[in-house]
Amino acid sequence: MRAGPVRRSTGAGSRVGCVLDLPFRHIEAASDAYFMSRDVYGHRCHNHGAAWNLDGRWFDGSNDYVDAGGHAALDPGAGSWTVEVRFRSTNQARQGLVYKDDNTDGHYLDIYDSQQVHFLVRDGGSADAIAGSTLGLTDGQPHLTTGIRDEADGKLRLFLDGDWDAAPVTAANTGGADVAPSANAEIGRLSPTAFKLKGLLCRVRLYNRAEHVPRLLQRAMLSRRS
Repeated sequence: MRAGPVRRSTGAGSRVGCVLDLPFRHIEAASDAYFMSRDVYGHRCHNHGAAWNLDGRWFDGSNDYVDAGGHAALDPGAGSWTVEVRFRSTNQARQGLVYKDDNTDGHYLDIYDSQQVHFLVRDGGSADAIAGSTLGLTDGQPHLTTGIRDEADGKLRLFLDGDWDAAPVTAANTGGADVAPSANAEIGRLSPTAFKLKGLLCRVRLYNRAEHVPRLLQRAMLSRRS
């Protein structure tokens, strides 16, 4: 079966738009193969074991992950940032969703130990984080989670299925910081040795802007229908 056409995001040649788009259900690369992301950058991604199916990519919680490379476009820099993941998980341990962090600078989105979403931004070893209020997300049901770093007001925001999942948190330690980790963006784990995802990833998107609530609601509604 052939995948659909590559959809180019707005912002080619600029700093506005989608910098990483991985619609896994439409990318039928083998379990150990390279493929291109569906965005203006066309990142060369290496799939390590995650198996394709009609809904996305299945990660086994042991060795599976996707390396999306270390292009500078995947760094927040000093600007606003949005990480968006549609997932379905059944494991009860902590699990990484999107990770680009070198333990000094970086950002990541994960399912925390009490099974709520957790979004962190780090600069110079100092970090700001926001944790969701919805527990039990390892319920085997599809969810759309969105973490936002908004430099317009220096806040971190977190949404789940198109709605607020926590009150905004002031980024007291990283607001205005140039976050540029010397690490590749990895999907499906939180470090090379720990916190592996056991579940399905349907789509991963990174934006170099703070996405607005109407867009989040629209995508949440579309994800429920698909």
